[in-house]
Amino acid sequence: MQEAADAGVVGLVCVGTDAHTSRQAVALVDEVRAAVASGVMDAVPATFGAWATVGLHPHDASRGLTEVEQVLDEAMAEHPGVVVAVGECGLDYHYDHSPRPIQREMFAAQVALAKRRELTLVVHTRRRGTTRSTS
Repeated sequence: MQEAADAGVVGLVCVGTDAHTSRQAVALVDEVRAAVASGVMDAVPATFGAWATVGLHPHDASRGLTEVEQVLDEAMAEHPGVVVAVGECGLDYHYDHSPRPIQREMFAAQVALAKRRELTLVVHTRRRGTTRSTS
């Protein structure tokens, strides 16, 4: 973080990609905020920001959104202002780790979740001209 601050970076967003990594993202942001506030990182300005996202990556879409939504509920209640977005979510037809119809369903569900919670949406993309649906 010191190098980032020295380079002019004013904050970071730690991205969750399933329930487990979303919990880790929230915990890491709490640690970063505490360290910055305590002055442990004296060269990092007190205004350095840290935020988290909670979401379900398309590779894990088959797991469903229930546990991720529970993590979001807990994080928003217990760590106000830490979670700023839903995601990383989207479609990934390159590997097809989850069936395409389930990816589409979970993506739509996370779009709706972000809208309900008035949060930003972090979308997983892959450098490819277009996404084609063959199923």
